[in-house]
Amino acid sequence: MIRYLSAYANLLSGQKLLELTLITYHGGSNVSHRFAPIFTGNIFARSRFVVAQDTQLYADPGTVVIITGERSDSNGTAGITVTLSGYLIDCAVGACS
Repeated sequence: MIRYLSAYANLLSGQKLLELTLITYHGGSNVSHRFAPIFTGNIFARSRFVVAQDTQLYADPGTVVIITGERSDSNGTAGITVTLSGYLIDCAVGACS
């Protein structure tokens, strides 16, 4: 279970991080979860955005979690660092949902 997502984006000044998407595979289907970034300011020639969100997301065993970001302009370079935290639910011991 994914319980918390945090992210930091560093874009060219004037660009916007429009959304951050986390994709899991649960119950036989891909499931997309979108997170809203917050603009925190400019430093030098870079725009900074953060995402900090409590959540409760499930992923089937062996799932590769995919995280993507979409920005307002594809010029130049951008970087996003994402951290997830949570825990494993052992479905052999108790109910999984």
